[in-house]
Amino acid sequence: MGWTTEDEEQGISKVSYSGSSLDIGVGVEIGIERIIKDGSLEIGLTYSPTHKYVHNLDGQSRYRMEYKYNSRFVLSLGLVKPFGKGKIIPLVRGGGIYVVDFGEKESSYIGSMEYGRANLGTTSFSGVYLGGGAQMAVGKHLVRLHANLYSDWNTMTKWGITAEFVL
Repeated sequence: MGWTTEDEEQGISKVSYSGSSLDIGVGVEIGIERIIKDGSLEIGLTYSPTHKYVHNLDGQSRYRMEYKYNSRFVLSLGLVKPFGKGKIIPLVRGGGIYVVDFGEKESSYIGSMEYGRANLGTTSFSGVYLGGGAQMAVGKHLVRLHANLYSDWNTMTKWGITAEFVL
């Protein structure tokens, strides 16, 4: 379980995009030491309940778009590689993602006045992620904290911070 914070830049001056969501997930790691020393293949499924993001078109809140999602599932497949020996060691990770948003709504505002609304229904996209962080041994288990960049195949780039407990 972790909190994810997302930001987006689309090449338009004075544009900001912000929001956060609670993500709950499960995953499996399979050691691939024969291919990558101390590396593993990770497969994860994450669920996020209703959440909202605000896209400020003027860098402030006068012209804005609000996106509300009923829920979201993210399937990820990637590699994790820790470096070194010791109690706390750095790690890198990367791979692909497939995201399904169930029931996306988009609303447009000028100040407090709503001037447009669209119900986009279920949407999906795929992309990649790359991250880095640290892991610490806790008995026979691991605790990880890492930051990740996510990008779809179009223009969106997001970042997230994840805390994990590895059995």
